[in-house]
Amino acid sequence: MKRYLQGSHPDRLLDPLERDPASPTGFRTVTWDHALDRVVSEIRRIQEAHGPDAFAMLSGVSLTNEKSYLIGKFARLALGTANLDYNGRLCMVSAGAANKKALGVDRAANPWSDIPLADVVFVAGANVAECAPITTSYIWRARDRGRSSSWPTRG
Repeated sequence: MKRYLQGSHPDRLLDPLERDPASPTGFRTVTWDHALDRVVSEIRRIQEAHGPDAFAMLSGVSLTNEKSYLIGKFARLALGTANLDYNGRLCMVSAGAANKKALGVDRAANPWSDIPLADVVFVAGANVAECAPITTSYIWRARDRGRSSSWPTRG
C-alpha cells in the first residue's frame, strides 16, 4: 500500500475503539471525547506512579519541520518528558551503516529513479512492501522490464 492511499484504505479505523470482552470483535466504538479523556487519565496515573519520564515520544522523519517542532513541544510541555526520539534512529541506522560499509556513504548512493533501470535488484532481509512501500513500485518496474529480482511475484 502506498502511504498516500492510507487515508482512504477500507481497513482504516475511523472511530476510537476501547477493549470490550463482551463484544464479538473484542472492541467497542467510543466517542473521541471519551478516548481523549481516557488517554489523559492513564498518562496522569502512570506519571504519578513512575514520574514524567515514564513516557517517551517517538516521532517520524517524514514530518515537516513545523510538525516536528510541535511534537517536541508536546513531549516537553504536555508530557513533561525528556524522552524524545524519531523513527530514523530505529529504522534507518542499520541501512545507513550498511550503505556506509558497502558503498562508502551513509545513505543511498543513487536515486530511486535508478532502480527501474537496474539489471539486478537484490533485496535481502527486508520486507520492502511493509517497511518502504513506495520503493515497491520501483522494484516492480525493474522486474516488469524483465530484469532479475529477488522480489516475489505479484499475488
